Amino acid sequence: MKKIFWILLLGIIIFFTAEWTVVGLLATRIGQKNKTTKKINDLEIISLIKNKTGVEIESIKIIPSTKLYGAMIGIPKHPYMMFSDELFRQFNKQEIEYVAIHEAGHYVLNHTVKELVFFLIIWFVGTKIMEIFKTRKGIFVLISGFVLGLLFIQYQKINEYEADRFAVERVSDLKAMVSATEKFEAQNNNRINDQGIIWKIFYRGVPYSERIKMAELGLDRK
Repeated sequence: MKKIFWILLLGIIIFFTAEWTVVGLLATRIGQKNKTTKKINDLEIISLIKNKTGVEIESIKIIPSTKLYGAMIGIPKHPYMMFSDELFRQFNKQEIEYVAIHEAGHYVLNHTVKELVFFLIIWFVGTKIMEIFKTRKGIFVLISGFVLGLLFIQYQKINEYEADRFAVERVSDLKAMVSATEKFEAQNNNRINDQGIIWKIFYRGVPYSERIKMAELGLDRK
């Protein structure tokens, strides 16, 4: 039982280290007056996603939150897309299209499945390392879980670049990709330098300036 405890603890530390930004965004629904997740059947967006990406979704979940975010998860044949209601309020149709295609790109490129496999691999590697270092397990599990979680973030960053390249090739208006990115950046409010070492280590997202450059290069090609 003790061994199982340390193995589970390692997995939890890896997960929360890698997904701290996602957990933080989802936690912003706490304290909202309306905590109910809405399901909308916006046929225009749903049809656009299918036509641009081939992904068929039945509905979009709107999560009560003060933050701007979109997310796409799901195993093959079961896509699940959600937006924060703040994003739905602030973004125009073209900006929502960019976010929707970016998130659908994660599904088309099987990022959820790939990240699950990668997580299981590094978790397995971590447990094997634990067998080598049998002393001071608590400290070791904390440090190794944290380091492996940071490694996981770097893998996720690769997927974010792929999803943005996927979007650049498909969005109707690349200027909307720029304006959407500027709104995401404004939310950051200069708290974190997207070109700094903290961003490179702890954030999975593509730096705002690089995302804008990707969109501008796409505009030049067109």
